[in-house]
Formats: sequence, structure tokens, C-alpha cells
Amino acid sequence: MSGRLAGKVVFVTGAASGIGRATSQLLARHGAILLCGDIDLPAAIATARNIRDAGGAASEVPLDVTAESDWQQAM
Repeated sequence: MSGRLAGKVVFVTGAASGIGRATSQLLARHGAILLCGDIDLPAAIATARNIRDAGGAASEVPLDVTAESDWQQAM
């Protein structure tokens, strides 16, 4: 995808649903490369798959934002 965010990498927390999912999809439409983090990994996988199916670039990562070890792993 091309766009004003082409080549930028964006890490979205809460990407599995709601505002996080919508934000991920919008950023991808503008060309960003997404890392979709959420405690609900199956739903984060679905978000990333949806972005890839639309021609974008996305990966998913399990993330409990309250767990420092999850942040270390994600980074």
C-alpha cells in the first residue's frame, strides 16, 4: 500500500476490537506497517489478517499491557 504513512511502523495496542481495530485498519489504509497487540490473540490475528487481505502489512503479538514481560517480548 502507498500513502502518507508508507514505510512507517505503528504498534497499536488493543488492536483486536473497537477503536484499536478501527485505528489499525485506518493506519494500514494510509500505508503504515502494523503490529497489532492485544490480550485477545485470536482477535488480534483476525485484525492483522484482515489488513493483509486488504493488501496491507500487519503482524500480531500477544500483549497484556499490564505485564512488563509482555512489553519486553513485543519490543
